[in-house]
Amino acid sequence: MTGDKLGKLLKSLIRKEFPRSNKIRLYVMGEFDDEEALSTRRKII
Repeated sequence: MTGDKLGKLLKSLIRKEFPRSNKIRLYVMGEFDDEEALSTRRKII
């Protein structure tokens, strides 16, 4: 999916999900790595 298509999709989803919000904070987190995700220690409740 290209950046333009992704931007349009996100915009429409945000409008539907948060209709009264005028500020949405997004973060670029980089590429997803399966091995790193599996080795990450998580809090157990």
